[in-house]
Amino acid sequence: MNTLKIQSEILKALIKGTPVKCSFHHTDKVFITLDGKVDYIIPDHDLKLRLGEAEEIAPAIMDTALQTALEPWNLLEGTDTYRRAGTARKYLNADGKEVYVDQGQLKCFDRPKLYQEPDNALIVVTEDIYEAGAPIVVGVVCPINIEKEND
Repeated sequence: MNTLKIQSEILKALIKGTPVKCSFHHTDKVFITLDGKVDYIIPDHDLKLRLGEAEEIAPAIMDTALQTALEPWNLLEGTDTYRRAGTARKYLNADGKEVYVDQGQLKCFDRPKLYQEPDNALIVVTEDIYEAGAPIVVGVVCPINIEKEND
């Protein structure tokens, strides 16, 4: 996860007057969203900005609750199929169900792996931050709707 890039986006939003919403978690992590479509979970020690201007939100979801999605059968596999002029990539879940993700939503993540529980619209973003083979929850993204093409 590129925390420098994320903090740059936060600073740009604050300068423009765009609302930044955050929640401080008891595990010393900060849950931040700029647009409600992408949420970042950043360790407090990596956050160099002080978010006094940010609107504090209640922690609706946090990384501990998102851990339940990290099962092998919930892993989304990326395909070589893109829509919306190459910005929306198609992923498949274990059952072959299609899920599209705007690749711009993943720009601040270095090597993301995506997980989605069958009954949950949210997609959990993980990275192997410590290169130990263990996925760490670093964010959440929302899938996008793509109309079916006529075959």
